Amino acid sequence: MLAFQGVARQVLPHVSPSARDVIIPRSLGHSRRWLHDSIRQKPNRSTRKRIRWMTTFAGVTVGVVSYQAYSKYNSAEFATVLESEGIRWEGKIIASLPAKRLSSWIGKFLAESRIPVSLRKPFFLTYAFLFNANVDEVEMNDLTDFRTFGEWFTRRLKPGARKIDAEADLVMPCDGHLLDFGTVQADGRIRQVKNASYQVSTLLHGSPSAEGSETPSVSRSADIPERLHYAVIYLHPGDYHRFHSPTEWLVSERRHINGELLSVSSVALKLVPTLLGINERVSMLGRWKHGLFAMVAVGAFNVGDIRLDFDDELRTNTDFSWTRSVKTRRFMKEIERSRGQDVGHFQCGSCIILLFEGKDAVQWYPEIGPVRLGQRLCKFKQL
Repeated sequence: MLAFQGVARQVLPHVSPSARDVIIPRSLGHSRRWLHDSIRQKPNRSTRKRIRWMTTFAGVTVGVVSYQAYSKYNSAEFATVLESEGIRWEGKIIASLPAKRLSSWIGKFLAESRIPVSLRKPFFLTYAFLFNANVDEVEMNDLTDFRTFGEWFTRRLKPGARKIDAEADLVMPCDGHLLDFGTVQADGRIRQVKNASYQVSTLLHGSPSAEGSETPSVSRSADIPERLHYAVIYLHPGDYHRFHSPTEWLVSERRHINGELLSVSSVALKLVPTLLGINERVSMLGRWKHGLFAMVAVGAFNVGDIRLDFDDELRTNTDFSWTRSVKTRRFMKEIERSRGQDVGHFQCGSCIILLFEGKDAVQWYPEIGPVRLGQRLCKFKQL
């Protein structure tokens, strides 16, 4: 009560009478009169000084962020990059925000800050309750063994916690929410929410086929109808954040495409349908029994760190420029991934996109909504 009274004395004297009626409803009766009596006492000199410093700091921060966003928005290079990728005006405004640098600072702080042992269990239990995470399936039984927030996000599950379907051609690579699935359009575009779409070449920053591999090229629009399919899965903050192989395939190339780190939630995708073509992402290209196979891990706000279990050279969220630079690694020997095998992990919720070739008719099993790792995704049937 004393702490609440202290806050009231420091903050509410600076609030207008009409605003006080909103903050302190008349229905509080006696408590309302007590709060009004408390705020009649003006804050002392040290309190006023702290308020001035906080106001100044907030103003300077907003000013710096606004200047950076304005400079970026009016940059000819930035405009050229977005126009070449078909980004519309609302995407340009959102992409102008310095989200990547903020994401780097906040993400590193959250991922690496040590949590006191006494606070770990209540902290993780509270988080699990708020974001509907199941602590009973976590491999590490004692929650106090998670030293940081990052260790919790990259937690492993107990053996058998997810059943991997053996009959479908493809299974879900992760827990999450299936946003969309279907066949790539004849012009090489992926249909997205609100009837918007984006190019496969934009998502992968080039042809889907890995140079030097046996993967057939599908860069020509005539090759795409009824052959190339896709699925988009969004990972919520409470989901298991490791992603696995959805089938048996060979990885021949990795492309790290620099970009923004904006939220990839379903709400953000509705506002900016081309968002997946803006954000930083890692594309794994290769082949499976039906031809081309690609798996794309898309970064998001606070999720600049994308790791692959078979690629120690990969370093994401290190380039804060807005150029779409691409770092490519072609593996001397193709990396074999089996169904359900670990591929990599995010530091927070993000998005996985699957692109795969199939000449036969495809049967989709799931519906738009929550999905789990190992759940069957689709099966191909001979015509």
